[in-house]
Parts: sequence; C-alpha cells; structure tokens
Amino acid sequence: EYSLCLNILLNVLMKETLSLKNDSKRRIWFILDEVQTLATASAGMEKVGRGTIKKLGEFLSESRSKGGCVVLATQSLEKLEDVINKNNLMSLLQLLSTKIIFQYDSPVGAGIISQFIGKQKLEREKVSVNTTADFGRTTTSTSQNESTEDILLSSELNTLMPLEAYIKYSGYPLTKIQFEPIQTPKMVEEFIQRDVPFFTTAPTEQKKKTVFSEIENDELEGLY
Repeated sequence: EYSLCLNILLNVLMKETLSLKNDSKRRIWFILDEVQTLATASAGMEKVGRGTIKKLGEFLSESRSKGGCVVLATQSLEKLEDVINKNNLMSLLQLLSTKIIFQYDSPVGAGIISQFIGKQKLEREKVSVNTTADFGRTTTSTSQNESTEDILLSSELNTLMPLEAYIKYSGYPLTKIQFEPIQTPKMVEEFIQRDVPFFTTAPTEQKKKTVFSEIENDELEGLY
C-alpha cells in the first residue's frame, strides 16, 4: 500500500510541476533515495514502479524551465537496470547533469559507471635504442603508440575511502573530491526523562494487576 501511494503521489507531483509556468528563480526539489525501490517486487509494484521511474526521465528533461530539481540516489545500479533495462538506465544517467560517485564494490555496478563515464585516447611515446656490432654505432628511433582506456577504472571505485568520491559535472572532466564531516552543535537533549506517577509510586503487584486487567479488557473488546 505504501509503495502504491508513493508512486501515485510522485506522479501527481510531477504532473503538477510540469503544469506550472516557466520560472528561472523557482526551485522545487524531488529527493528520492534508493529510487529502484519504487518498483518493489514484494508489493507487486514492478509495472507501476517501472512506469514511474521512466516518467522521471521525461520529467528531468522537461522540468528545468519550471524549476524542477531532482536528486536520485541508489546503492544498486544493477537492480535499477533490472527494473528499467540498460538503455533506459543510461538515458536516465545522461539526464542527470551532476553525478557524484562514492565507493562501489559491485563489479556489475562499477562496470556500468565505468562504461557511462567513457573512454579516453592515450598517446605514448616509445623510444627504441639499437647498437650495431660494427663500430658500436647507436641509433635511436621514436614512435607514437595510441591506445584507448576507461577514464574511470572499476578498481578506482573499489578503493575509494569514506568521504571520498568522484564528481562528473556536465561539460567538465571527471574529478576526485573529498568531503569534510560537519559537526553540528547539540541543540536539545536527545531524551528527557520524566517520572510517571503510577509507575514510580504504586507497588509492583498493583502494577502487574493493572496491566493484566487492561490487556484482558482489550482482548474482550476485540471479540465483540
């Protein structure tokens, strides 16, 4: 029931946002953690959730002029791929202008990230030195070797430390960043204990009788 309500609510909110007039100063934030759970299999929501996530892709491409801002998070790209297939997953990632990638252990998910970030062409200079037998003449030759490699290797994702990440912003190269933890000040007491008169003053036997009688009354009321 919860998953169904969430899908309906999200679809209504996206539709209402797209119906607004264009406004470059407006900001309407949609923050969805573990987005793949919209299609929870246990609740029989696969088709509904799959449709909602696909609608998110359309919303990303159309909502910017309305002030729509979307933050998507997942710890399982492979599950998200199972829900919307690989092509739709790549399209969804393309529509997100900023990608922040933390430590990722799964080989499948790391491969998806590496493939999406792309490849780079490398040119390496190779120098060969040859010495001939006659007169000990030495000749040097230089050649250029070109190769193509992944910009971000799966092994680089596996070895990221806590608070380290890679950021990919549209139009800029991949960059490694580090976050600093923020120690927020303590504003209020986490738990304020107060005395409940009955439990602090009544004898133990009286407490037991009272609690048991309340349980029996609740059970009897449930029968009628």
